Amino acid sequence: IYDGMMSAFQRDRHLIPPGQLAEVRFEDLEADPVGEVARIYRELDLPDFDQTRPAVVAYAASKRTYKKNRYALTEAEVARIDQEWSAHLERYAYRRAS
Repeated sequence: IYDGMMSAFQRDRHLIPPGQLAEVRFEDLEADPVGEVARIYRELDLPDFDQTRPAVVAYAASKRTYKKNRYALTEAEVARIDQEWSAHLERYAYRRAS
């Protein structure tokens, strides 16, 4: 499903008007949530981030102790992901696992 969704998105992304799409890497959001939300506001030309900032700061602070789930994948699973998602991994500069 992911491959089909991402392929359709790449095929049709030119239909999204300029200024209507802001892409976010999870790692960037995780590392600097307030900075990333500020960037999104700028990129989409949204008003009043200064008013929104306290809520974003508070929310980010409330999630600081959150622990992500960890999954152990077999070598076969990693190889399958690398194979099936290779175009997307490369497009978004994600390191391939294998």
